[in-house]
Amino acid sequence: MHLDIETSIEFAKSAALPEIEDFGLDIEDAGDPPNFDKPELAVTVGSQIASFADNVEPELREKIANGFLFAQQAANKQIDGATEASSFAWYKTYVHVLTQIGWMTEEDARLDRIIKGTSVQVHKEIIPILSAALGPAAATSALVVKVLEGLSQMDADSRWFTIFDSASQRAQANQFQMSHIDKVDGAPRINLVNFELAAERSVKQVLFFKLDTNRAELRHTENEISVNEPIFSEVAPIIADRLQDRIRQFVMDIDI
Repeated sequence: MHLDIETSIEFAKSAALPEIEDFGLDIEDAGDPPNFDKPELAVTVGSQIASFADNVEPELREKIANGFLFAQQAANKQIDGATEASSFAWYKTYVHVLTQIGWMTEEDARLDRIIKGTSVQVHKEIIPILSAALGPAAATSALVVKVLEGLSQMDADSRWFTIFDSASQRAQANQFQMSHIDKVDGAPRINLVNFELAAERSVKQVLFFKLDTNRAELRHTENEISVNEPIFSEVAPIIADRLQDRIRQFVMDIDI
């Protein structure tokens, strides 16, 4: 799909966003924004955990994180107003928004197998799925994998997890994204995996799966995405301006 700067700028200015959600947390207590200068960086962006390779410069990291948040917010607004929209429709809308702000999908989203079992059985499949999607070389260094492996040592009541957990809960299922951002031949490349968890009972603390007897079903979708930097660099300041307090609320550093 051909996309020009004027079209992307107009979309960034006009895309409808929902009212900001506080999930019962005070925005004024959100704390400092992530330190995008850290050599190893993993952040939560709403319902997404993103890790960045060392070769992605801090300014671009911040712009990409904001792009993720903008796409989530625009998809929330569009799908919340639709009737009988599937949870996969949310993800397709999310990816479509990314393509409107200067990102390019390398191939159509691939919906892979459905995994069924107890919540614990399903949970064990997330890291292998993510590692396969990233590829062996990236998976060994991607902090997003280390975050998942270290969950048992993390505080489930921390602010980043409260926001992530709340933002992942949609009408049809719990839905969350994992991504790793690297540079390939000097160009930003994003490996993105969308997970969709449907369970017999409402799942709280979606990454911990504490209910052993809860039957669950896990779907996942993969995309490879590149960034058209000339277009995205023009759109990024508009996105940052429109998000404003949402950035403080939804984008947080994860201590590994």
